[in-house]
Order: sequence, then C-alpha cells, then structure tokens
Amino acid sequence: MDMFRSSPLLVSFTLIISFHGILLLSCHKEEYSEFSPDFSYELSEEDPNVVRFVNTSTGDQAFMQWNFGNGDHTDKQPANRLTYSVFYPLKGEYQVILTVWGKSGNESDKKSVTKTVAVEYSAPEPDFEYEIIPGSPNLLKLTDVSAGDYDSITWRYPGREFIGVPGEERVIYLAMGGKYD
Repeated sequence: MDMFRSSPLLVSFTLIISFHGILLLSCHKEEYSEFSPDFSYELSEEDPNVVRFVNTSTGDQAFMQWNFGNGDHTDKQPANRLTYSVFYPLKGEYQVILTVWGKSGNESDKKSVTKTVAVEYSAPEPDFEYEIIPGSPNLLKLTDVSAGDYDSITWRYPGREFIGVPGEERVIYLAMGGKYD
C-alpha cells in the first residue's frame, strides 16, 4: 500500500498511456474508394412533361437518392436502379439533385450533383362546362375550359367526333334523353 502512496508518477504515467491510446484510435481515418455522381436526362418524345433520368455516376457506389425538384423524391436505396421517368405537370425550371454514397454507405462518404431541368409546357387538364339550351332540351352547349398548354380538343359523344380548338363552344344535338358518358 505504501508503494502506491509514494509513487504518484506511476499512476500519472498509466493514465497518459491509456488516454494516448484512445486518442490514436479516434484519429483513424477510413479510406474510401473514388466515385463521381452524375446523371443525364431527356424529355420524352411522347409527352413533353415526362423527363427520363439516367444515373451515369462512375466509380464504386452503394446507395443513391433522387430529389426531382417537383416534390417527388426517392428514399436512400441501393444504387442498382439506373433510370427514372418523372412527370412535371407545370412548365418551369426544376433543380434536380442526385446524391450518391460510396461503397461504405457512410454519411461522410457521399457526394451530390445538381442540374436544372427546364420543362416548356404545362400539362393539359381537360375540362368542359355544359348548358342545356332553354326551350330546346335536345340541344346542349359545350364549352372547353381546359387548362394547360394544348393545340386542339376532340369532342366525342355516341356516334360523333369533332376536332376543335382551345376555348371552343359547340352546340350538339342529342336525339334521345338519358345519360351520356
């Protein structure tokens, strides 16, 4: 017992060695493989409001996450799905972000790339109003009140089809009473 009282240097020395060992462990830095996030995109030929995104990132990657700038996004997921098709209902510019995690999947091993996607049209929202013409119950006035960007409309009802223009009013004759879809 007297040995521990008369030897404060031994206790101090032991604490310094223990603290130093912990310090060395906490300074260890993991080496991550190199990767570079990137993506390409193109507008659909069938619908100018649909954009197709392709993950073109290079190097070793484990996970990815998309933010499409229109309120749609993906969760962090394995980086094996390369393409997404996304609908943008309104014309405008959207900031799209792809975040990619390296093989470790650690938060310190992630990188992002941001690109601006321009959508030039607002998607059409078909709609119309109708009015039964007073005094002529078989005549119906149809008025196109659709929203969005579009060049033409088509009126269809049993046995008939008419091509029209945006905002058009058309009077049609319905020979029989009943419900028309």
